[in-house]
Amino acid sequence: MKRSFLVGFLCFGFLATPHLDGETTEESAIPGLVDLSLDVPVKTGAGTLVLTSIVSETIAESPFLPKSYPAGSGTTVHFSLDGVAFELSSMSEGYESQTNAWVKDVRVALVDLQPRGAHVAVRLDRVSERRLDEPRTVRATKNRPVVLEPPLELVVKTGFVTNGDPDGASSRSVQVEFREMYLLEGGFSTGQVLDEQTFVLDPSKMSWRWRDWEFAVVKSEPGLWMDLSFARLALEPIPWPIQDLEPYDLSCSYTASSDATNLSANQIDYDWDRYEECARLDPEGRLQIDPAHVERVSLDDGFARVLVQTKGWYHVRPDGTSLSAISFDFSPDPWSEGLTRGLREGKIVYFNRQFEEAISHHYDWGWPFENGHALVCEGCELEDSEFEHRSLVGGRWWFIDHEGNEVEHELLSEDEISRLERLSRHGKHR
Repeated sequence: MKRSFLVGFLCFGFLATPHLDGETTEESAIPGLVDLSLDVPVKTGAGTLVLTSIVSETIAESPFLPKSYPAGSGTTVHFSLDGVAFELSSMSEGYESQTNAWVKDVRVALVDLQPRGAHVAVRLDRVSERRLDEPRTVRATKNRPVVLEPPLELVVKTGFVTNGDPDGASSRSVQVEFREMYLLEGGFSTGQVLDEQTFVLDPSKMSWRWRDWEFAVVKSEPGLWMDLSFARLALEPIPWPIQDLEPYDLSCSYTASSDATNLSANQIDYDWDRYEECARLDPEGRLQIDPAHVERVSLDDGFARVLVQTKGWYHVRPDGTSLSAISFDFSPDPWSEGLTRGLREGKIVYFNRQFEEAISHHYDWGWPFENGHALVCEGCELEDSEFEHRSLVGGRWWFIDHEGNEVEHELLSEDEISRLERLSRHGKHR
């Protein structure tokens, strides 16, 4: 809301606010539309949404700048979505309304606000994988605004910075500022900063997302400029209410951070504690970890390792998103050169640090990356054995690079050539 310290008379009362969308619609027919009552939780496909408070106010005209700060009024509505607080507002002419807010990949839009808060309705949408149009390309020079789509502009604050990881991998980060331009009589002018973030980019997939925008680096001159492709992603309505949303009925085991609050736990070894009612599966089968536990986990290189009852190991990001990992020596598969392995329909898949598939091809088996290469196979099978560790037999074996391309024989190291020769002689890999 646009205000000044000169506006000194702020009166609280109730405000009669019209429908934000004009005429009343049949709400039950609008996907993603959620009716809310004060302090009554509503379970949605995006989590539990709560309307926490409604503040209505009137604003006295500024005696010094009446045109810039006229008499007006407005209502600000406070919400939380799975514990994340945000607010929306509807203001009179001359003041800026905030009718949209973002929580991770979910957009919350204020649709209807009735007098005295008698009726509050919002619409929930989630960012999908579908692009609305073909990607466009623009050159972004350091500290110079680039208009993406009025009124949104982007500013690259820093060029690429290469970071070394403990496992020998390298990643690149770029600091980006998003601004909303103001529409003036002579055209658009740079306005307020909406967000500023530093994105860590995996070298195998130089891309990132912000709200419903997708960006990818086409080419760059580190520290000077980068050519970016960008596109909008479609929003899909989130269903509500979710009447049958399961409670957190799965136990988890993890190492808590040193400053974590105490919770009741059963210690299973020196480092790991098991916690009841820690996780659940949503209606689509995706893992959801209770935010109270997400805040407690100890991070290792930016991720937590969590063992979920009957579901196996997961890598968990600080925002609560998770990735199912294969088990390796009683732990989740470690990160190697910025990638980790997971399973999709019984096949090995390589994922990057954004939990995206780094290589589109899926393999019957694949080993972690080392020195830029990974050994993979198709047609290989586990050998029957009475022992815990079994060998892989048969199939075709080869090395791939980070893009999934087969590495030519002359580019292999002596050790890699030796491994392939042993496989051809013995027909098995231990």
